[in-house]
Formats: sequence, C-alpha cells, structure tokens
Amino acid sequence: MNLQKITAVYAIIVAIAMLGLWAMLLTAGEVDELDDAPLEVAYHLAAEVATAVLLLVAAVGLLQVKPWAPPVFFLAAGMLLYTVIVSAGYYAERGDAAMVGMFTLLTMSTLILVTLTLHRGRASW
Repeated sequence: MNLQKITAVYAIIVAIAMLGLWAMLLTAGEVDELDDAPLEVAYHLAAEVATAVLLLVAAVGLLQVKPWAPPVFFLAAGMLLYTVIVSAGYYAERGDAAMVGMFTLLTMSTLILVTLTLHRGRASW
C-alpha cells in the first residue's frame, strides 16, 4: 500500500472514530459540560464534526488521486492536531490516562504521517 492510500485510510478511520465517539458520548449523557456550557460544547462539537468531514473529503480525493486532495488533507490534519491536543488536555485534567494515551498516540501518528507526506512530496504519491 502506498503513502497516499495509507493516508486516506487513516483519515477515514480517524473521521469515523471522531464521529462515533461523539455519538457515543452524547447518547450516553457523558458530556457533563452540556448543561453548564452548552454554547462552548456546541462550538467544540461543530469544530470536531468539520474536522471529521474534511478528513473524509480529503480521503475520497486521495483515493481518486485528485490534485486538490493533498492540500485538503494538510488542512484537515492541522485541524485534527489541534483537536487531539486539546482533547488530551481535557482528559488529563479529568485524570483519564487511557484517553490521554489515545489522544497522544493520535497526535504522534498524525505528525508522523504529515511529516512523511511532506518529506516525500505529492509527486511521489
């Protein structure tokens, strides 16, 4: 599997996981801040959904070898990096080491993938 396909599959998996996690948290009533700060949660959720959607758009473009796909992926990856770093901090405050570990792993894997992609350049895809 080449780097372009790996990147697309990664983007799809992460996007589905993001949407799934939020669906699970909201359905289970696990978003405590929903009562105290509903606008903050709504804006945060909008940013996360936008990140997931952009990851999916980039993945489709990468799989179809569209010239616009790599820049869209880099934008989505930047959005993803922001959200996983903020999420790690949120769970660190709550003392949830497993979630901190998961978000740290996502941060590192995203950084590695972006670095590889930048290093190899779009022409080598």
